[in-house]
Amino acid sequence: SDDTALLRSVARELLGASARLRARVFIYRAPDLRTAARAINEAAPEHALLAGRTAAAHADSIDRAGAVFIGARSAIAFGDYVAGTNHCLPTGATARWASALRVEDFVRWTSRVEMRGPLTSLIGAAAAIAGHEGMRYHAASLEARG
Repeated sequence: SDDTALLRSVARELLGASARLRARVFIYRAPDLRTAARAINEAAPEHALLAGRTAAAHADSIDRAGAVFIGARSAIAFGDYVAGTNHCLPTGATARWASALRVEDFVRWTSRVEMRGPLTSLIGAAAAIAGHEGMRYHAASLEARG
């Protein structure tokens, strides 16, 4: 947030609650909301709640959180229990590279590769990469198709 009074009020409440619940709470006063969004993305929290008049306008700038809750009425517990979003969210800053569990995670995908036409330039590029990786038999399998 960029609202000092709001942060002080929230901090008072959270400090007491976090001590009782042994929860980790991160409160950050940003000079502006763009900087706040960057800080949230760097922290990659499991939950990010954006409150204030411009919360919705800044929600799209948060892309490294397990779930983003928009507006003061959007309690995180709604996401945990009744909002329809998934509660299996990335924790421990893993939202930097992972997403919430979703249906696609239970679908098995198979890649299909069929090479046609002239392959000379692809063979050379792939064989060079294989060579750098020390995968000489991969390189040989490519070169045999030249």
